[in-house]
Amino acid sequence: ITGKCLLIMDPLESQDDGPNKEALLLWVQRMTKGYPGVNVTNFTTTFRDGLAFNALIHKHRPDLMEFNSLDPADHKANLNNAFDIAYTDLGLPKLLDAADVDVRLPDEKSVMTYVAVMYQYFSKMKEGDVGGRRINKVLGQMMEIEKLKNDYENIITSLLQWITEKTKQHADPNLPNSLAAI
Repeated sequence: ITGKCLLIMDPLESQDDGPNKEALLLWVQRMTKGYPGVNVTNFTTTFRDGLAFNALIHKHRPDLMEFNSLDPADHKANLNNAFDIAYTDLGLPKLLDAADVDVRLPDEKSVMTYVAVMYQYFSKMKEGDVGGRRINKVLGQMMEIEKLKNDYENIITSLLQWITEKTKQHADPNLPNSLAAI
C-alpha cells in the first residue's frame, strides 16, 4: 500500500527527505521505464552517463531530441545535451553541468534538486496540457452546438416554407372537397 501511495503523491510535498527522495525516485523510474540503457536506482551513479536526464526530457518532449541517437559511452555529450535542451528549450536553470555529474560519485542532493526542478516543470506542463485538452473539448462542444443550431434553423426554415405553401394550397377556392377528388 505504501508504494501505491507514493506513486500518487507529489514527490515535493513531503518535508522529510526519506519519502521525498523515494517518491521522486519512483517518478523518475516510471518516466524512464523502457528507455534503453536507463535503469535508475539512485540519484548518484545512475545519472552519470546522462541518459536518465535525456530520457526524462524525451518522455515529455520527444520533439526536442532523438533519444536513440545518444551514445551511452559519451557521458559528457549526453549530459551537455540534456542540460542544454533543458536550459534552451524548457527554460530550466543551469544548476548542473557535465563536470558536476560525470564523476565517480555525483552529489546526490544536487542531482535530486535538478530532477525536482524537472519534475515541477513537467508537472506544470502536464497541467497545462490537461487545461488545453479541456479548453479544446469545450470549444469542440461549442462548435457542435453551433452546427446543431444551424441545422435546426435550416429545418425550421424549410418547415415554415412547407407550412406557408400548404396553407396557400388549402386556401385555394378550387381545392376539391373530397379525398377522392384530390
